Amino acid sequence: MDAFESCTTSVAMRERLEGAGRAVSILHHQKDDRTDSRRRIDLLEFEVKDYQHLGYEGDLVLQFFNDRLLLAEFLPQDVDGYIDALREKGVDIRGYQGVYLGNAYVWAFTGYRDNRRRVVWQDNRLHDDLMAAISG
Repeated sequence: MDAFESCTTSVAMRERLEGAGRAVSILHHQKDDRTDSRRRIDLLEFEVKDYQHLGYEGDLVLQFFNDRLLLAEFLPQDVDGYIDALREKGVDIRGYQGVYLGNAYVWAFTGYRDNRRRVVWQDNRLHDDLMAAISG
């Protein structure tokens, strides 16, 4: 999303959002207390209700891996209209086929838990780091 930069810290992001009058709720926080040689895995996820992007309103979920922005998930009320607005900005996602924008991958899908459609931006470098840390 143009408003967020990959690798932004959770503190900086929270300050930016709250400074703009947005309420931020923590959905999940997993702090890794490992003392061995394995890579640390800290995960934080927070949500902003009624967020607006490109004139569309919806819920925004941000995920951080080791305090760097890994993923932004936007659940607009009008997903089709929002995807059209993204296309006008050069982000041409079609159906479930995403698009690479530098180090980010952008795609749309329907969540299996809540059956809500959403658009996701993911930093592939951080995703690869997370997968490497998980696999040990």
